Amino acid sequence: MPHRASLYPRTPIVLARLTRARAQVGGAS
Repeated sequence: MPHRASLYPRTPIVLARLTRARAQVGGAS
């Protein structure tokens, strides 16, 4: 399943982006 293999490497990137967004929101507040 190439689709799944393509999603795996993207997962950490999405998590990192979410973490950064949360950190920005926490710092702003």
